[in-house]
Amino acid sequence: MKYLHELVMEDMPKEAQVILPELETLDFIRQGRNLVLYGNPGTGKTHIATALGIKACQQDFTVLFTSVPVLLTQIREAKSAKTLRTLQLRFEKYDLVICDEFGYAVVTRKEENCFLTTCR
Repeated sequence: MKYLHELVMEDMPKEAQVILPELETLDFIRQGRNLVLYGNPGTGKTHIATALGIKACQQDFTVLFTSVPVLLTQIREAKSAKTLRTLQLRFEKYDLVICDEFGYAVVTRKEENCFLTTCR
């Protein structure tokens, strides 16, 4: 498990150091805002996302953590089975959905649109 207090601020990119105190309030969840963590490998994105997810759980938010490759497989299977709307509705019950490994997925333009529609 990764907690916010375990982050070594000095090792994080400056942008993350600046925005992290605001993210820790979890107001972005309460306001229904999306959050995209991006950057080079090894810069703490997964640690931050996981830690925010744990804090959200501790504050009684509902959280789903998945990887983009897994989610894309689920979308492809749901499209094939004509159950895509059911998959989309599943996401509505979560206050926070964390999709990790975004940059490691190879997708077509059509799949990208479907992904973005499912996760909105």
